[in-house]
Amino acid sequence: MDISLREQAEKLGVNVHMGSGPGEGVPVKVNATGPRNANILAKGIKFDTGIEKGYHMAFGDDIARGFYSYLLIKNGHGTIATVFDRKNVHHADEFLRETVNYFSEYLDGREVALGKKFGGYGRFEIKNNLYDENGAMLVGEAGGFQDYFWGFGMRYAFKSANFAARSIMGEGAYQDLIKENLTRKMEHSKRNRFLFETLGSLAYPFAYYLFAASKNPLKLLNVIYR
Repeated sequence: MDISLREQAEKLGVNVHMGSGPGEGVPVKVNATGPRNANILAKGIKFDTGIEKGYHMAFGDDIARGFYSYLLIKNGHGTIATVFDRKNVHHADEFLRETVNYFSEYLDGREVALGKKFGGYGRFEIKNNLYDENGAMLVGEAGGFQDYFWGFGMRYAFKSANFAARSIMGEGAYQDLIKENLTRKMEHSKRNRFLFETLGSLAYPFAYYLFAASKNPLKLLNVIYR
C-alpha cells in the first residue's frame, strides 16, 4: 500500500526523498512519524505460501485478548498476526502460537514455520493538542488516531492526512476539522471499548451471536463505526 500511494503521488508531480529529512530552514507542516509510545501491540509472521488467497479474522482471549487475530493471504504472500494491549505483552508468544493453531485449516504449517516473525505497535489517544513542538500537524498514529474498540487505524490515517492537506490549502484550522469529523468517532469507539470490557467473558459470545443473527453484518458494523 505504501508503495502504491507513493507511485500515485509521484505521478502527480510530488518529489519523494527517501532516507533524508528536510533541509535547514525548511518548515515541516505535517508530522506522520507514528506513535512515540504504545498501548496496543502486534506480533506475527510473514510467509510465502502456495495458497492463492484468504482473508480471515478471529476474536478470543486465548488468541488476542481484548483485540483480534487475522490471517491475510494474497498472491502467495501471507501474514498471520495477533493484536493485544500492552498489559498482555508477556502473553505475546502464546497468543501467536494459538493464533496459528486456530487458523491451521486455512494454511500450511510448514510454510508458516519458514516465515519471518515481526512485531509492531500503535497508540490510540484523544489529544487536546494536535501539533508537535515545531507546530507541525500530527496525522495518523502520531496524532493518536486509532480506533479504541478493535485497534483499526488505516481509515483514521487517511482522513487525518486529508484534513491536514485541506488545512494547508486554507479550508480551515486542522484542530477544528479533526474535532468536527474524527474526535466524535473516536469517543464513540472509546464507549464501545468500555462496553466490551464491561461484558467480560460474555463479550465474545455476545459479539458472535450479534453478527451471526444479523442479515446485514456490514450495516451492523456501520452502526458500531458510525
